[in-house]
Amino acid sequence: MPCFEEINNRLKLALQANHTAIWEWNLPSYSLAWSENLEPLFGLPAGTRLSSYEAVLEKVHPEDQSVLSKLFTPAGIACEDFYIEFRIIWPDGSVRWIAGTGKVFKDEDGKPAQMMGMCVDITQKKQAEAALQEEQNLLAAVLDTTDALVVVLDRQGRIVHCNRAGFATIGYSLAEVRGQFFWQIFLTPEALPNGLECSNFERQFPKQHDSECMTRDGTRRLITWSHRSLQDANNSFKYRIATGIDITESAKVEAASTGEIGFLSNRDREFRATFEQAGIGIAHLALDGRFVRVNQRFCDILNYTAEEFESLRVQDITHPEDLDADCVDISQLLQKQIFSYCIEKRYRHKEGFYVWGNLTVSLVRDASGSPQYAISILEDITERKQGEETIRKREIEMQSMVSLLAEAQKVAHVGWWEFDVGTQAVNWSDELFRIVGLEPSQPPPNFSEYLRMVHPDDIKVVTKAVKQVVNEAQSYEFDQRIVRPDGEVRYLAAKGQPIFDNEGNVIKLLGTVLDITERKLAEETLRESEGELVRKATELEQTLNALQLTQAQLIQTEKMSSLGQLVAGVAHEINNPINFIYGNLTFAIQYSQDLLGLIQLYQQGYHTEKPEGKKDAVHEYIEAIDLDYLKEDLPRLLRSMQLGAERIRSIVLSLRNFSRLDESQMKVVDIHEGIESTLLILQHRLKEKSGRYMIQIIKEFGDLPAVECYPALLNQVFMNLIGNAIDALESLVGVPLPAESEREGLMNEKLTKVIKIRTEYNPEPSRLNLEVFQNSKFEIKNHVVIHIADNGPGISSRIQTKIFDPFFTTKPVGKGTGLGLSICYQIMEKHGGQIWVKSQPAQGTEFVLILPVQQVPVS
Repeated sequence: MPCFEEINNRLKLALQANHTAIWEWNLPSYSLAWSENLEPLFGLPAGTRLSSYEAVLEKVHPEDQSVLSKLFTPAGIACEDFYIEFRIIWPDGSVRWIAGTGKVFKDEDGKPAQMMGMCVDITQKKQAEAALQEEQNLLAAVLDTTDALVVVLDRQGRIVHCNRAGFATIGYSLAEVRGQFFWQIFLTPEALPNGLECSNFERQFPKQHDSECMTRDGTRRLITWSHRSLQDANNSFKYRIATGIDITESAKVEAASTGEIGFLSNRDREFRATFEQAGIGIAHLALDGRFVRVNQRFCDILNYTAEEFESLRVQDITHPEDLDADCVDISQLLQKQIFSYCIEKRYRHKEGFYVWGNLTVSLVRDASGSPQYAISILEDITERKQGEETIRKREIEMQSMVSLLAEAQKVAHVGWWEFDVGTQAVNWSDELFRIVGLEPSQPPPNFSEYLRMVHPDDIKVVTKAVKQVVNEAQSYEFDQRIVRPDGEVRYLAAKGQPIFDNEGNVIKLLGTVLDITERKLAEETLRESEGELVRKATELEQTLNALQLTQAQLIQTEKMSSLGQLVAGVAHEINNPINFIYGNLTFAIQYSQDLLGLIQLYQQGYHTEKPEGKKDAVHEYIEAIDLDYLKEDLPRLLRSMQLGAERIRSIVLSLRNFSRLDESQMKVVDIHEGIESTLLILQHRLKEKSGRYMIQIIKEFGDLPAVECYPALLNQVFMNLIGNAIDALESLVGVPLPAESEREGLMNEKLTKVIKIRTEYNPEPSRLNLEVFQNSKFEIKNHVVIHIADNGPGISSRIQTKIFDPFFTTKPVGKGTGLGLSICYQIMEKHGGQIWVKSQPAQGTEFVLILPVQQVPVS
């Protein structure tokens, strides 16, 4: 068995061979220990010692020192295992890469006590990675700069990668085509091999072939492809590289020089001609069977329009006996058990009979493999022969229809026109002449002459539409105006479309023109009527809102009047007995003092000596009633009764002052008296109760002059604002009041519920007030300012914009009418004053009232 020294030597040799060093850091003593091969790792001579962590950090590349420093922080030490890569600078200036790995060991108490780890020279690995990355970048640059299409496919034919030329050709990004099958992106449906299967992909596609692909914008490009297989180390098929050259333009040039039609190869051209003559229809289907898009041939086969197909599902027009087989194939297609399927099935024609079709279905998936929609290719295989009799009858019907059409056009004010592109000849129907105000006997105008009849504002629209149908072979539909020779303006609905020859060239333009002047005038009249109705409806709504507001205000006024009468009556009824009690208490106190004095005299004069241990009846009664306590407590009791009576008298007086039913006219009053009366009435809501903490009132009253106002209305404003402040504070979670010595500056504290009422007198407008009064009806100079603030939850800016609107409330249903602040606003306006709010969420709310001492209208 090898000894420890031999094992140690073997370990040193292994570490040297792998350019590895071992280190150890004792956390309590902050001391480092290194293996002897650490110095060569840092490019130092043998025997040179790195005695500290700081000495090691000096050798680390400046950009990587932070990486190493974070490792030896408390957060880094908390990680049990770590791995880092950093650079060091050798004495000769060369840079080396080091990989460090280590582990943190903890003591018995679970605290980090020691870190141990290894450092390995990974310079060669880093250099190899950089070289590999450079090669990959070079290869990517070569692929992206070549004009050839390079597509990498897996063994099933799915796209793994595509170069920039491929993206530019097809118009899709790599994320959109990755995972799609090669033939879904780079082949048109008619170019697909019959019975294509993923497992036979490599055998079914030749190494070289020409085929068309459909780009994102719908154009076709002819690509010549070359395929090559790429094997792995075991000579197994791994990838297929498809290299394509876009020969569209060269094919066009070749076709033009040889006089051939199109630019496809003979094989593709013959296949497409056969495809078109066979009457193949193409449709896109949603996963639930709805028709998303159909070509014209598909519509022709079943006699439905494209718009009608949008409301149909394939199940709706499939023969009932063919549904089960169709569903099974679709299920296998969705589960990726098959790539496509082909069946013969029956479709219900729009007229009710069934036609047979040869159906081929494949599925289009996105980059993640999720199915998007199905492509259905339908070939009409119904054998229907139309005899000469059918053709003859159709010709007769067409003759009759032409005559009927001309008559119908005249009745419906529909005209048609025809333009021969080759001969430039123009043909108009008689009705079109009549529509534009010309005689049918004269020759039709050319395009330039027609433009002179078009309304000046519509010339661009007409010119654009004609260019669109000529240059882009697209149909058009728009409304325009023409000016007749007599000056009358007519509205026309114009439609046009190109007619192609067998080679796809535009040979004619056909169009219709419908006179829609009466409809346009009716629409204009209708719009005016609608505008008038909207205006009247708006006025009616405003009137209704005003009536509702007036009704609510009347109800509120009546309620306050009834409440005032009730309060005044109660105050009157209570006041008389209270005056009686209060007046009699004075005599009761005097009589009790007299009686107590008399008792005192009796005690002083009554000293009859009795035998020891015996008491007479008087002494026994004195002890029984505890005369000394009675003499002391009776005056206190009477004083308490007197204070209670005075308290009741002050409450009654406040109720009478608050109601002020006898002051319906404007009076000169003390504002502070109204505030005090309001606070007295609300005192029960300010006190501390079970589950609710006391609300502190801070009053900072200035020296105010007597103000001319409606006292009852002003008291209502105070009641609403202070009551709302109490509601806001009660919505918060209360806390106990601090000690008396700590209550200074409570408005800046969040721990106490506070309502602060401050008043001031300003004989002249302040700068702040000028901003508020600039839109006021009255110029307020000699005025008082009343601030009512709380440290509640505050009000958001969104709510502040609507806070004075009638019926607007943030309280729960049944808790508020939304009229309080609106009435306050109107009361302040009635006084020629102003009210506004200053608030921020979580910062409390302050209402500011500006009240003129005397209101003087601005002349």
